[in-house]
Formats: sequence, C-alpha cells, structure tokens
Amino acid sequence: MKPLVIYVHGKGGNADYVRENPIEWRIPTKILFGSNDNLTSLDTMREFAWRIGAPLTVMDYGEHWFHTAEQMAFLDKWILK
Repeated sequence: MKPLVIYVHGKGGNADYVRENPIEWRIPTKILFGSNDNLTSLDTMREFAWRIGAPLTVMDYGEHWFHTAEQMAFLDKWILK
C-alpha cells in the first residue's frame, strides 16, 4: 500500500508538522460519509478511502455530523453490519 500524503498549504506550525510526518495508515478502517457533508467533498473522501484501502459507505442526505433520528438509525445499522 502506498503511504497517504496530505498536502498542506502554508508555512509553520501544523503545516510543517504534517509535511515532516506523513501518515502511513495501518489500521483496518471503514468510513461512513454523509452526501450532504459541508466540510469534506465526496471526491476527497473517495480518494482518502481508496488510499487507505477502506470501504466507503455514503448515506444519501447524511451530514458531516450525524444527529437526526434517521441518520442515527442508519449509523446503528451500519455499525452492526
């Protein structure tokens, strides 16, 4: 598996740390993503999932923070799979 490299713009602080310490993901991971996430794009999440070899499940109309009854029910079913 290729190491995941995160590109960070800017200089100093966290940007330098991230550049100097690239992530090598070795933990089995499954990702649940809401299609209405307003913080992360689906393309970004697909790329991340592909790079770490994680299956990606997308909940239609889900948000970045799962909090409605419908979203929580979906999350519960997803966890139990």
